[in-house]
Amino acid sequence: MRFASAVEVVDEARTVIIPPPRPIPHAEFCRTVAIPDGPLRGTRYNPPADAAHACIAEAFKDGRWQRIVAVGAVQTGKSLSTILVPVLRHLTVLRQPVVYSLPTADKLYEGWGGKLQPSIIDSGYAQWLPDKGQGARGSQTPKFVVFRDPRTRSRAGTMYLIPGGGLKEGGKSAVTAKLVCIDEVDSFRDRHSVELSASGPTVTATGPVVS
Repeated sequence: MRFASAVEVVDEARTVIIPPPRPIPHAEFCRTVAIPDGPLRGTRYNPPADAAHACIAEAFKDGRWQRIVAVGAVQTGKSLSTILVPVLRHLTVLRQPVVYSLPTADKLYEGWGGKLQPSIIDSGYAQWLPDKGQGARGSQTPKFVVFRDPRTRSRAGTMYLIPGGGLKEGGKSAVTAKLVCIDEVDSFRDRHSVELSASGPTVTATGPVVS
């Protein structure tokens, strides 16, 4: 019996290519996300069950809108439909960079630890988060989080957490993202600060801007 040499084993391993997952349409991806809080917590997100959510899902599905603005009362699922779902889809399915922004660094720390990270965990996508380092459970608020496929541990998309206000708040490093989500827009100093978060010297948006 002939055993393969180490070189042959390595060469064979190099030829194994894991194809990327088929891009799931937005509407189909919604149903993979568990609602993270509220009376429907733990159930699958189904936008057609609510007229407003159906409209928002259709806007993302269409793909022709460069800016989507959601205005509504508290506890109506705005963060679920306009932030959590599109962010997760871009990171885990399309494997594209995403920016999440809040008015200040302090609000960003609160938003990550008290809202976004718990929502990702409770939505059923906790395994995509890092086991250690930036973005891991119990870690400090990160500047960026690298998502990884839980099956292969291959790198997926990267989420950048950037406070609003441009260079003074966000630092000097440039980021290009396919999706920019700006939360709590009414708390920004002015529209200029919002625009800096979306397309100024700190962030270049090559896809939709959601606010």
